[in-house]
Amino acid sequence: MSAHASKLAVQAAGYTNKGLMKAEQAGICAMCGQRHEVGEMVSPFVPTDSFMDYQFLRCKTSSIACGWCAAMWNDVFTQKALKTVICTDGIFPAASNVNIAYWLLNPPNGDWIWVMGDQKKQHIIWRSPVNRSREIFQIQNGEVTHTIRRDRLMPAVDASRRLADKASDGRKGAKLKSPFVRLSRDVDDPAHGAIRSDLHVLSLTNPDVGADIRFIQSLTVGEMWALTALLYAEPSEKPLPYCTPSQTSV
Repeated sequence: MSAHASKLAVQAAGYTNKGLMKAEQAGICAMCGQRHEVGEMVSPFVPTDSFMDYQFLRCKTSSIACGWCAAMWNDVFTQKALKTVICTDGIFPAASNVNIAYWLLNPPNGDWIWVMGDQKKQHIIWRSPVNRSREIFQIQNGEVTHTIRRDRLMPAVDASRRLADKASDGRKGAKLKSPFVRLSRDVDDPAHGAIRSDLHVLSLTNPDVGADIRFIQSLTVGEMWALTALLYAEPSEKPLPYCTPSQTSV
């Protein structure tokens, strides 16, 4: 079976396949959509009354969940690990700006997942995209999947700092860290990503300022979200894992 989110997360946490029976025939997992063969461990797909993610099921006609998705039905994966980076080395925190900035600058090698849950309890990991690149990757942020292109994101950091410097010229007080009216980690503020009006005025006479503004306005929603951490967080060491494949501690 190729790597998929449930299997990667369960193994990263040091847990095992939780199938209750051997499949009597080949089929498809209702949750992740992965094929299982005869004899593989599976479980009946019987969601609880609180399950609200039917629209995200990969095979709505299946009554079977693979053993890896069956293992996702506990508080480790629906509550405790909702703001994490998950890779073959373990499950790592990604809740603070410092940690977010670290992972944006140092994405894992191999197969990995980045989830940013936006509720206290959420079925999100099993339906998150598995990344296989460090240069273009996706983050499951609540119900929204963000796309990050590092060859656009890192120049955008430089452009943002240049604009912040321009906006700080002649200004009393501390130097501005950002050229934006506001950046919102939750991407829910109407002013999120709006560039200061004085910079727009300056762009009328300064082509370099105009070019930087246009470049920033070409970013994806995810890349704009990423600037929230990269412009404000100081560089950090790699976060310590919540757990590893050999030691469960989430």
